[in-house]
Amino acid sequence: MLKLVEQKSSQNLYDYYRENLVGKVPYYHQVSKKSWENSFFEDTDYDGDKKYGELITYCNLTVGGTVNGFIQFGCSNYGYDEAGEKSFEHSAGMIRQIHFLHNQKAVGEELLATAFRYFQEMELDVSYAFFHALGMTCTGNHGKLHESMSEVAELLLDNGCHVEHTNVYYAKKLDSAKEITAFSLSMKSAEKTENQTQMFTFYEGEQAVGQANVAYLPENAIAYLRWIFMLDEHQNKGFGTEALQLLFAFLSHEGMTELHTDTADNNMRAQHVYEKNGFEHLGITRSYMFS
Repeated sequence: MLKLVEQKSSQNLYDYYRENLVGKVPYYHQVSKKSWENSFFEDTDYDGDKKYGELITYCNLTVGGTVNGFIQFGCSNYGYDEAGEKSFEHSAGMIRQIHFLHNQKAVGEELLATAFRYFQEMELDVSYAFFHALGMTCTGNHGKLHESMSEVAELLLDNGCHVEHTNVYYAKKLDSAKEITAFSLSMKSAEKTENQTQMFTFYEGEQAVGQANVAYLPENAIAYLRWIFMLDEHQNKGFGTEALQLLFAFLSHEGMTELHTDTADNNMRAQHVYEKNGFEHLGITRSYMFS
């Protein structure tokens, strides 16, 4: 039975999330039902902008009401231009997520067909699945599909999509972070925003040499490193490692136990720095495109 989930408080979907997704991939975190609902149905980004102009949820139910699988799709409220900047002139069709129980590919096919009909009705030339920045807030906005979900990847590839972009996912335990006393860099932090992000600026003496931005995930002692950079003229000086170590100490002092992040699979420099500084490689994640 295929049923449109119209309620904003579906206990069955929340149960599916907790029982079949939390723990299977590193960025599906255990959160309260209220936080999950806000993230799942009415999500906004860290700028406060609503992510989707329309977001529709279908699920496949047993006779007893148990969820066999679900799909979310619709039109994004914005997209990204050629420079990678957010643009409200670049909305697109999106399959935000599709999941189904193991060995239930027929359920996945049925769910995916509903999204394709929607895209045809909307006359969308290009659409995406598991678009990175339009994921749920409680995942740190990491919306890509983890490699452990091979049955979902197979379904997408079998139905005319191709891999758009690939990332490497990392996490770092912070319980052993130490105070820093003898580094070339110092760090200043801005006030945490109402959207739970915080900016950090790194200095050599009085000169700013780089910045980082961290998001704090709801109801978890987990932070997500959204980005970090050193200015071009200050690269290859070991400052990236020093900046990370300063962040580790600060976040540990603030009660965070883990720092998560991701980077493009071809960004070998970033991967080297993360792994050198104790981040654990937790798998490959991918976004997909239909055209």
